[in-house]
Amino acid sequence: MPVRPVAFHVFVKDVDATFERAIAAGAMALGEPEDRHYGERAGFVSDPFGNRWYIATALGPHSLASALRTVTPVLHLPRAAEYVEFLKRALGAIDEMRAPGPSGELRYGRVRVGDAAIELGEGDPMPGSFMLYVADPDTLYQQAIAAGATSIMPLSDQPYGRVGGVQDPAGSQWFFSRPVTASS
Repeated sequence: MPVRPVAFHVFVKDVDATFERAIAAGAMALGEPEDRHYGERAGFVSDPFGNRWYIATALGPHSLASALRTVTPVLHLPRAAEYVEFLKRALGAIDEMRAPGPSGELRYGRVRVGDAAIELGEGDPMPGSFMLYVADPDTLYQQAIAAGATSIMPLSDQPYGRVGGVQDPAGSQWFFSRPVTASS
């Protein structure tokens, strides 16, 4: 199975201390912490496993922190605007924000899938692997296939719940699961 390093946007109380702790633990600096125009103080690292971490502390009401979770996945890929449209068709994603770059490319975008946010933008491909917990994995699996994804794990009942998986045209894997609950 190929290694799938991904990128995460993570909010912490003290970006400078967390950045230094990450470097001391073996991460490589990609950008020193500084105040950013988009409302956060952020520094960037790559961990020893190839994952990128965008470490941030909110600076005020214009920070992305108000729209995201503590840790949010970030997808880098070519034709990111087209990928947003795929996510809408396949996963029912809701377009929350788009910031175009100087050539019209998607510099930054954010979509909502259920109660989760996903950030994305143009860049060297970093396909990831994601688990979505949903009430009806069968419908979402079929919706993703109809939108152009390919099956990598047919739907089946497992001791831990009903699960199936697809790979999208950009190479990311999406698994849909209805986990077994204590009342099941």
